[in-house]
Amino acid sequence: MHDRLARFEAHLRDYERLAPATVYAWTRGVRLLLEFVADPEAASAGEVSAAEFSAWLREAEEAGLASGTRQNRWYAVRA
Repeated sequence: MHDRLARFEAHLRDYERLAPATVYAWTRGVRLLLEFVADPEAASAGEVSAAEFSAWLREAEEAGLASGTRQNRWYAVRA
C-alpha cells in the first residue's frame, strides 16, 4: 500500500502540481479510506465499494469531523 500511496502523492505533486498541503491532505485521505476498509491489497480507492465509501464518510460525520474535512476526503478519493 505504501508504494501505491507514494506514487499517488508523486502524481499529485508532479503532474497535478497541487499545493503541498493539498498533496498531504489528499494522500492522507486515501490512506485513511484504505485503512478503513482494511484492504491493504486494494490497488486504488476505485476498488472500494460505494457502500464502504459511504460508511467511511458516515463514520467521519459521526466522529464530528467538519463538513469541509469530509468534502476534502471525498475530493481526495476522486483524484
